[in-house]
Amino acid sequence: HSNFIAYILDPRENHGLKDIVLRKLIRDVFSESKIANRKIFDADYIDLHNIEIRREWRNIDILIMLPEDIILIENKVDTVDHSNQLKRYHKIAEDIFPHKFKHYVYLTPFGSDPQDMEARDSYINYSYVQISDIIDSILRLYSNSISQKISFYLSDYLTTVKRELLMNDKLNDLALKVYNAHKEAFDFIFENRPDPSSILYQY
Repeated sequence: HSNFIAYILDPRENHGLKDIVLRKLIRDVFSESKIANRKIFDADYIDLHNIEIRREWRNIDILIMLPEDIILIENKVDTVDHSNQLKRYHKIAEDIFPHKFKHYVYLTPFGSDPQDMEARDSYINYSYVQISDIIDSILRLYSNSISQKISFYLSDYLTTVKRELLMNDKLNDLALKVYNAHKEAFDFIFENRPDPSSILYQY
């Protein structure tokens, strides 16, 4: 997920989207923030020509380096923050980029709060719901100007996010309808399905 997000965020990559995704994300992340005394971003006027996007730099999932700012994204899909990692990343950014404005983003499927209570004051919550909305809007608005190959990539990724992370894909909805219509039968099957360990007992 982090690799793909970093790829579509980088205007220099070969996707042909230029800085569309990055501007949308910046506009989205900083439109409503609980962070007090922060620099106000105007995504339409930021110069994004001289930027760098790093992956797994000092164990930080995604680091967006702008001329005057850095945006640190900690991406949590199937796990939560642990071992004071958010504090460590915060300190790394403060020590190495003392003269830049620093912004910390906590990305989860549904915009959950960090486990670290102290980190909640400095990290902005962001979600894969919002990521999928960005991709969805790009597919609708720029369908005629992006290549078919990139369109397939974006569509496939959007389907994966909706189905595997957000559980709101059409197949998920269909599965829920089938289950609700035959709940007793499915529950009976689940209760009587073979236990994998019982197969090994004879050996």
